[in-house]
Amino acid sequence: MEHLSVRGIALTDEQIVTRLVTLNAERHAEEQAGKVRWLRLDYQIAKAGLTALPVTAKSVQIEALLPQALAKKPVFPREPIGQTAAVLADLRGGIALTSADIARRHSQGSKAEPRISATLAALVRLGHAAVEDQRCSLRRAA
Repeated sequence: MEHLSVRGIALTDEQIVTRLVTLNAERHAEEQAGKVRWLRLDYQIAKAGLTALPVTAKSVQIEALLPQALAKKPVFPREPIGQTAAVLADLRGGIALTSADIARRHSQGSKAEPRISATLAALVRLGHAAVEDQRCSLRRAA
């Protein structure tokens, strides 16, 4: 059933949803890279704590880069329970990781790798994680 016409092309509900999902994925990727497209300038810029740049009369939308502070990597915890929780959170992504892979996700980088390696070894010993080709992943419950 045709409901909408875009540039003279009639679109079905399924085509509209497909286009919206694609657009949403593109915007999400841009935001993850730090690029934001402001649609409601007065509200969004004030909410972000930024100062609005002068906008020309014809502009409907502006782009801005998010402050780098928002993109900082998380700190790997010092206490054992926090370390275990951080490693488990990284493994929950469903991808098998090495201790170096997990270390790169945290601000300390390779300095945290020995603690991450020890945590992974403990999770393997306890049966919560499995190792294959030096990569760890969470074990699936039966």
